[in-house]
Amino acid sequence: MIQRIKKMQLLCALCMILQLVCYKWIIPFHLIAVLISIVIILNQRWFKVIQLQYHFYLIGLYLYRLWIMSIEVVYLMQLIYVVLCLYIAIMLILFSFHCIL
Repeated sequence: MIQRIKKMQLLCALCMILQLVCYKWIIPFHLIAVLISIVIILNQRWFKVIQLQYHFYLIGLYLYRLWIMSIEVVYLMQLIYVVLCLYIAIMLILFSFHCIL
């Protein structure tokens, strides 16, 4: 079961990357990543998940994205969003492969 959680963590990171590649599908991919993160957070009591804090950051990043959409377009805030998405996705991929291998 721990391997399944790690694969979900990897899938979450891939959704984060896909939202940046497929720009028109940015919200659905991030929503899928957030839902997977919620499942991982809910299962943290039974399974050891490396760096669970990144899943909390992912949920916060989703709320930040919704806030950016509600204000006027500010390119600096969108750039911060992209940088944070890439950072979180890369960290989740590294931690997932560390535990899978």
